[in-house]
Amino acid sequence: MKITFISTLLSKWGGSEVLWVQCVENAVAQGHHVQVVVFEQTDGYHAGIEQIRKIARSFVALPNPLNNSGYLSKVIASVKNKVFPFKPDEIINFNPDTILVNQPDTYSSAFNPTISTILNAVNKPFFLFSHFNADHEILAYPDIEKARKIFAKAKAIFFVSQRNLDVAERQLAMKIPNASVIGNHPDISKFGLIEYPSVNGVINFGSVARLEAQFKGQDILLQVLSAPKWKERQWMLNFYGTGPDEKYLNELAAYYNLTGKVKFHGHVSGIKEIWTNNHLLLMASTGEGKPLALEEAMACGRVAVVSDVAGNKELVDDGIDGFLASSYFPEPFAEALEIAWQKKSDWSAMGIKAQQKIIDTIDVNPQQTLINNIIQV
Repeated sequence: MKITFISTLLSKWGGSEVLWVQCVENAVAQGHHVQVVVFEQTDGYHAGIEQIRKIARSFVALPNPLNNSGYLSKVIASVKNKVFPFKPDEIINFNPDTILVNQPDTYSSAFNPTISTILNAVNKPFFLFSHFNADHEILAYPDIEKARKIFAKAKAIFFVSQRNLDVAERQLAMKIPNASVIGNHPDISKFGLIEYPSVNGVINFGSVARLEAQFKGQDILLQVLSAPKWKERQWMLNFYGTGPDEKYLNELAAYYNLTGKVKFHGHVSGIKEIWTNNHLLLMASTGEGKPLALEEAMACGRVAVVSDVAGNKELVDDGIDGFLASSYFPEPFAEALEIAWQKKSDWSAMGIKAQQKIIDTIDVNPQQTLINNIIQV
């Protein structure tokens, strides 16, 4: 079978890319002919993309609007698009039997004219795989109509959590009959239970996420920890990741007089290294899918304090294997964190339950599950 994989991610890499890249590798190993379609990166592709680029029968780089950030670049790009509009000839000529569109956001395909052009021009069965939705997002009505239209054309739409699906149905005011849930899970064979650090000294909080406060809520963490009672306690907040809000978060930590209690580690590839040194995962996210960072922490036997958005509640049983804040707003998140702090002596036992939850509930081979769904056309 000939399969075209399209990623709508404009930046280099994210948690949304892990599963579809693994699908490409599995599909090629099983004898399928694969085409990979991604947005162009002027400074080179992520290693994961480079790896599948080598094994794909066809590799297509789409014009990336992020490359036209300056005024002059935008003018040139606008003129170029009018004179030489994008044509998906290479994708049409590949003549795929089926198409998988990997979306970091639920509506990436509907709102991206390049992707819409491809799907209309190729006119083959396509599947959408969505990794994120924001519980609080309300769509403008023209956008609702765009999303309804592309959802109706899709052979199936996969969400990584039931909550993301439920929110999408509310946002679109319609039942999505061709929707189902397929998890985006880490390879838990790479992880094992890590001995819990002593809770008698400094407590290390880990925040593992792209530094993008609008969605990941790192600003909320800093506000909560700026309270007088927290300044009197022994703790360190460790940020792992990079992103557009790094400078802002540094300045916010200084504003709250927390500079000595906050460290920015940048991107760290070793998950075990993170959870050998940290006691508690903190996630005050405003929206998620089903976070890989949460699943990885639980797989290592770590407890998390998370906001009740997206798939977090599907992973964490409050007070049993983690702590669930009723909201990402500062006050309810602070309440959950305080409850967690008072139960430090329970963290080790709760961490064992967290790891067991992951072992018992996640699909150990989601990439094959996804392939099985898209080849049945």
